[in-house]
Amino acid sequence: APFLRGTGLTTSGILTPRLSISGPLDDPRIDGDLTLAAGGFRVADPRVIATDLEARAVLSRTLAVVTALTGVVNGGQLNGGGEVEYGSSATLSARLSATLRGMALEVPEGLRSELDADLALAVTDTPAGPGGSISGAVSVLHSAYRDQIAVVTGLLTTLRTARIGTLVPAEPTLLDRLALDVRVVTDSDVIVDNNLARVQMGGDLRIIGTAAAPSLSGRLELREGGRLSLGRNTYTIES
Repeated sequence: APFLRGTGLTTSGILTPRLSISGPLDDPRIDGDLTLAAGGFRVADPRVIATDLEARAVLSRTLAVVTALTGVVNGGQLNGGGEVEYGSSATLSARLSATLRGMALEVPEGLRSELDADLALAVTDTPAGPGGSISGAVSVLHSAYRDQIAVVTGLLTTLRTARIGTLVPAEPTLLDRLALDVRVVTDSDVIVDNNLARVQMGGDLRIIGTAAAPSLSGRLELREGGRLSLGRNTYTIES
């Protein structure tokens, strides 16, 4: 609950504890294990759906070690593990790693991709609220953007959304406190084929910022022969 509150994340599944609790109430000793069956979670934006989650964690006095984690996330296979440290204080910290193979993702909207990813999540619950980081590497196996773009409408929508965001500040959530440092490399070119462009491009980028407001840095290369249409003019990309 401390890590999920206010994130827009919904979960499901069957959690089965097999525990032995002994010692004084102010410093109990916990031994045993937890198993998760038929688990799942759903995130609305970006759209992420996990199903068939199976996991096992072994518990001791101060530590829960995730010895197995498998499932399906957006059609891709998930494997992972990690640990959650709780101790005798109220502060919790978690360090988890995950490998995803063949995961589908649509971020930003309209850009449909298939990915391989090796990611690490570190989260700590502090008096100011939970925070942490996501790091790792992502390989883009296939990616295409074919949606038509209305330039004027899109620009007005962006400006209106930015203005509303400045007028109504939101209370910080876990996503606001989750720092990003993820390298993204295109194994095959990203295809853009719509009313504004017909191009292929490759990149070596880094996702930085926060989970609530990510941004990109790095290099993006447009391949020779592509075309850009701006107004009545059409431009051909040359080396």
